[in-house]
Amino acid sequence: MGRRAIDLTNQTFGELTAKRQVDFKSKNAKWECVCSCGNIVVTESQKLRKGTSRSCGCKRGEYKIKTMGTHGMTNTRIYRIWHSMISRCEYPGTNGYEFYGGRGISVCEEWRNNFEAFHNWAVKNGYSDKMSIDRIDNSRNYEPSNCRWADKYTQDNNRRSNVYIEMDGKKHTIAEWSRITGINKETIRSRIRSGKTGKELFKKV
Repeated sequence: MGRRAIDLTNQTFGELTAKRQVDFKSKNAKWECVCSCGNIVVTESQKLRKGTSRSCGCKRGEYKIKTMGTHGMTNTRIYRIWHSMISRCEYPGTNGYEFYGGRGISVCEEWRNNFEAFHNWAVKNGYSDKMSIDRIDNSRNYEPSNCRWADKYTQDNNRRSNVYIEMDGKKHTIAEWSRITGINKETIRSRIRSGKTGKELFKKV
């Protein structure tokens, strides 16, 4: 049996609100949607979740992702980063949406509507294939003043879920203490769970 289609009932995608499924093929389910203008259209579940269907046509062009012509970079890593950034902020079906768009995080208009503007900012601000985009303040949006290119270590230390440990007047995340002391991160976490504190956390066996 095929996979069960995702229930989109009453979910809104741009101007479209999904009302009922009219094609029950799980691979390519179709939904009857009501547009904000009152029109009723049928569109594919996949197109709704990917953001390629966002109105009945009355808003055509308004939701188009503008790329300033043919840039020839559709298959590049930086383009995929840009596209994924928008998807996780705007499309509920995207993996991780609840941590971004679901929390009210958005992409600034400058980047949202123009890939080349994002690309130019990235090149001028240290982009490399070894780094990923990182929001400096995790409560704010994707915008030039709040973003940087960072390696995995920097990003790990910028997570909302990080635990900070203070010792001898110094305060660091578990990852930072691991680098400072040479003690494995999982060892430190295990010691925290067992009730150890202070220097006991970093004692070398």
